[in-house]
Amino acid sequence: MKIIALSLLAVGGCEPASKPTRDAPGTHTTPSSSTPAPSTAPHTQTTPTTPTSTALPAGSWSFAFEGGTVGDPLPATVPDDAGAIVAAADPGLAWVDGVLPGNVAVAFPGSGTGLVLDGPDLADLADLAAEQDVRIEATFRTAAHGRDGDAGRGVLVARGEGGPGYELAVVDGGLRFTVATASATAEVSLPDLVADGRWHRVTAARDAAAGELWLALDGRRLATAPDPTAGEAVTDAGPLHIGALVGDEGPLRGAIDLVRLVRAAGARPAEAPEREVVTVFQGRQEPVPGGGTYDTLRIPSIVRTPTGALLAFAEGRVDNICDFGDIDVVMKRSLDGGRTWEPVQQVVDGGTDKIGNPIPIVDEATGRVVLVTTHTPVDFATCTTTSNTCTCATLPGTTFEVRTSDDDGLTWSAPVDVTDALYDDVAWRSAPLLGPSHGIQLAAGPEAGALVFSGMHRAPDGKRGGHLTISRDGGATWSIQVQETDSPVNVNETTAAEMGDGSVLVNARHQLDVPLTPEENALGLRGEGWLTPDLQWRDDPPFARTPRFRGPVVHGTLLRHVGVADRLGAEPRVVFTYPAGEHGTNFGRRHDLRAWVSVDDAGSWAEGKRIVPGWAAYSDQVSLGDGAEGVLVEVTDDSGEYYRRIDFVRLATAPLDDPTLVAWSFEDARPGDDLATTTGSGPYAVPLARTGTVTAVDGQDRSTAAHFDGASKLCSTEADARGIFDADPRDGFVVEADFRTEAHGAGDAADTGTLASKTVVGSEPAWWLRVEDGHVRFLVSACDADTVNCGVFPGNCDGLTGCEQVAVLSDAEVSDGAWHTVRAGRDAERGELFLVLDGVEQRAAFDVLEVVKNDEPVCLGAFADGARAFEGDLDRVSFSLR
Repeated sequence: MKIIALSLLAVGGCEPASKPTRDAPGTHTTPSSSTPAPSTAPHTQTTPTTPTSTALPAGSWSFAFEGGTVGDPLPATVPDDAGAIVAAADPGLAWVDGVLPGNVAVAFPGSGTGLVLDGPDLADLADLAAEQDVRIEATFRTAAHGRDGDAGRGVLVARGEGGPGYELAVVDGGLRFTVATASATAEVSLPDLVADGRWHRVTAARDAAAGELWLALDGRRLATAPDPTAGEAVTDAGPLHIGALVGDEGPLRGAIDLVRLVRAAGARPAEAPEREVVTVFQGRQEPVPGGGTYDTLRIPSIVRTPTGALLAFAEGRVDNICDFGDIDVVMKRSLDGGRTWEPVQQVVDGGTDKIGNPIPIVDEATGRVVLVTTHTPVDFATCTTTSNTCTCATLPGTTFEVRTSDDDGLTWSAPVDVTDALYDDVAWRSAPLLGPSHGIQLAAGPEAGALVFSGMHRAPDGKRGGHLTISRDGGATWSIQVQETDSPVNVNETTAAEMGDGSVLVNARHQLDVPLTPEENALGLRGEGWLTPDLQWRDDPPFARTPRFRGPVVHGTLLRHVGVADRLGAEPRVVFTYPAGEHGTNFGRRHDLRAWVSVDDAGSWAEGKRIVPGWAAYSDQVSLGDGAEGVLVEVTDDSGEYYRRIDFVRLATAPLDDPTLVAWSFEDARPGDDLATTTGSGPYAVPLARTGTVTAVDGQDRSTAAHFDGASKLCSTEADARGIFDADPRDGFVVEADFRTEAHGAGDAADTGTLASKTVVGSEPAWWLRVEDGHVRFLVSACDADTVNCGVFPGNCDGLTGCEQVAVLSDAEVSDGAWHTVRAGRDAERGELFLVLDGVEQRAAFDVLEVVKNDEPVCLGAFADGARAFEGDLDRVSFSLR
């Protein structure tokens, strides 16, 4: 008997050397066998798609402000996106970076300069007819306008002054939309903080049919108010202004990336946090029918049915962590968007065999859920629990089954053996590895309505390849659509998503079973292959290595959100989730789950956003509708017991392309308040608690600042900061602060004043930003952590070696009592630290990219041990990955 020995720490399954045979479908128990097997009738219905056209109704206009060069002043006139109208630009406006890589936006200095639309056609562009639905949309950022009501507001879009008109503005740190006619005024406000320096998307709508005004923020917050102006027109209100009103009233200090007026009310979002987490499966707590609990839960997959039910699947491993043994497929349902989950359900019990890699697919036309699973007999492999290393026999081998549910997973049909269809015993030497994670139903192209999923196989010479499996009849029968073994990608686990034109992108794990070299690391450990809308390989060879998603040898998942028509920030987008960890052991490298977002069907990608800062491994995604997504992901806590918990992370999709992880702007206080605590904004609203005396004072531009007296600080707890503010070897990161001080003009290190830090005196690795001898200094201490799980569990960051300290110092002095803005960070791509003070940049080179992680809290105003205390005011501090 031929024995194949494989390490399954990162492989995901042993492969039989020859095709197995079975006389009949398996006899595993299921919750119900009364549901009929899949119909063999032709599947003629296609998946409905949400309209996503960018065409605007007549009389609408849009300015996306593309085509400028960052740092240059705006020309005297700026055309709209269609080139049909122009806005006049006041002097003093400049181009700055926009919300997405490569985008530009318009910077408004807060001095009253803005953009103006005027002329004989203005009535067509800006008037609101009686009973007219309209919405004004803007993508913007500001750290000002936190208080003082009308006097301190920042105008985004406005028409009219002291009479008929309308205005969308940042007021008291939130948003306000006002519509005025000759006889009435309507107003709606959203108090959620937007004066935090982050990019935000706002929609202000007049819904005449509903008789309401409404405001939506980032696709997750909503405010409504009655509209007594409904039935009345807004005309003859003068020019339309962007960024300020005439006479310097309401000047915006900030930037606008997009502004448009659309003559339709659009779709409203539902209320939802930016990020929330709930545990779905917990090892050693989920009961096994007949007694006991599942030791380990792994290999998550999730789908959403047409009724809105979420079905989360996993492998329930009865005895231990091993990839083989007594393993069932289990499931939980959620009927409220993932906030609560029903008790665990055992969908497939294989006795002592392994039932694994659950691949659910939803047929949107019928509502049927099709579940593909892999069956491996217990005699096929033996595993060592300490290393999860498996020794695999060649027989009896692996088979594949399909089950269906027509009632949102409450009951399941009897299994149908589909091994013959899923295994090419001529071209392949062993059974394939399917998925894992969800499959998809095609929505466009000649194969619209078909169910597909991707997989890996091996040619007779052992070469790995990728393939796509298809069902054109709702899951009743299957066939292998395309396959390949000619690519430079060592294809392992795969994931697929359909683009808007019907093409299909397959992202593959590049399997590397030898030590990682710098050259391999630079090439990346992912591969991509494209299929045309008729499901043929687009390129030759089909798969290519891609370095854009850097991280370890591990599974990742694609999802394309179809989008929500008529809603800013809910446009179609592709999201890829994958751990970005790059240090430590194989297990340790599986941390820092990120979401990469593309708004142009994978043509370009925003920088990956950290969504699980600690240890994380396999994940799957689901579109929740209404501009939100869910990520089902393997995580662990500080115990280090890997693979015993699967969490559901619910995310608003609109903010995923803003890199800010947390920002503190102190607008939750008013001058004179004792700042005993302050809470940040962003996906990680990290709370800070004071030591000593911290007082709220006047900030710059109608904002609130925090005053530190030279013996005080605001710090998180160690647990709240863990993983959020750390950097892997190839991570760039940025710390920004607005501050003023008259202290720290001399005295070297002993008299420095810390703006932000994650350190104590003498700790390594670390980072800090402080005022020293009258200048601003930014220091990063990065250390070699190749063999240490630093930052994954407490205490593992102590005693690292091979540390390099690099600092950059501003030329200008700042201990002058004036407000200053500093932006400092590590540019990993260029191998430099940078510091930009009031627009003037300095840089310093470093030799190597290493890890910047420690077990300290993050603090403002001092180091964590109270040293290097700051005397002065902080108006805003933020941290982001770049």
